[in-house]
Amino acid sequence: MGVPRQAGPDERDAPEISQRELPPARRSTRLNESVRIRDLWHVLDRARTDGASRTLAVAQDEVFRRYLPMARTLAAGVGAGGRPGGPAAAEQAAEIGLAQAVLGWRRSDSTGFELSAHIAIAAQLDRLSTAATSLTGDRSFPVVG
Repeated sequence: MGVPRQAGPDERDAPEISQRELPPARRSTRLNESVRIRDLWHVLDRARTDGASRTLAVAQDEVFRRYLPMARTLAAGVGAGGRPGGPAAAEQAAEIGLAQAVLGWRRSDSTGFELSAHIAIAAQLDRLSTAATSLTGDRSFPVVG
């Protein structure tokens, strides 16, 4: 038995699952995914540092795609039924928030990104509700925030 390995910065956002709990094939897949995510953040940072705009755009797009399910889940979350514009408007607002989080991220790794993305998405969902309230004067729907 060796000393338990501590999670690196890119693994902190991952769910707490022991490698022993996973079947051998899943252990390998999970490890590969973890390495792929760490590499993605490295490529993103390196492209930004080197001024490689095409590589930066591809890496940002990949980060956006990786976190898109989270954004859609937040858009469909608490109070979603009462949001103006319905689910499509909420999903679009969540995507805008996620895009802002990705484009504004300046760290070299993913530490804290998920929280930052949550905040940016919640702000966009709040703006969606606030804008509709300003236009209609109706304050009967919940504000997410």
